[in-house]
Amino acid sequence: MIISVINLKGGSGKTTTAMALATAAARHNRNVSVLDTDPQGDATTWAGDAEDAGETLTFTVDSANIGKLKRLRKTMADDELVIIDCPPAGHALETAESLDAAGKPYALLLLKVENNKLAGNAVNLIRERGASVFDASVPKRVGMQKVIGHAFPSNLNGYEDVYSELEEAIA
Repeated sequence: MIISVINLKGGSGKTTTAMALATAAARHNRNVSVLDTDPQGDATTWAGDAEDAGETLTFTVDSANIGKLKRLRKTMADDELVIIDCPPAGHALETAESLDAAGKPYALLLLKVENNKLAGNAVNLIRERGASVFDASVPKRVGMQKVIGHAFPSNLNGYEDVYSELEEAIA
């Protein structure tokens, strides 16, 4: 399964979410990897910083582009969970089209979406493409800034609920 973490702007927690969900999946013995499609490379930097600090992440983080996403059908294992850290600027539909081409099941997790017409239209467009959208939400947590560049502590601050929803969908 493929999970894309998407928001229209930078600084909204996409990378933190991707890394937290990968941590939760690895803690549940899932074969999981993160694909960093953001040109800033924050997930890739996070993994490198954790390694430099002597901390081991229990999943891989690799840089990726749209071409790599389109080839996921050929490259990912059947039991693999791939979490995509998407760039800002709302590439939701382009990402969905790439994942459609990959021919693997996927869901989109939108972060900090406000209840407004634009957000509602985006969710409807995504659902029309046949993608699932998560019901679980993650509350805003100021303390999450402290985990950037490190392995997560035991408390995932709401991401465990998102992963539980994901686990139900995978089962």
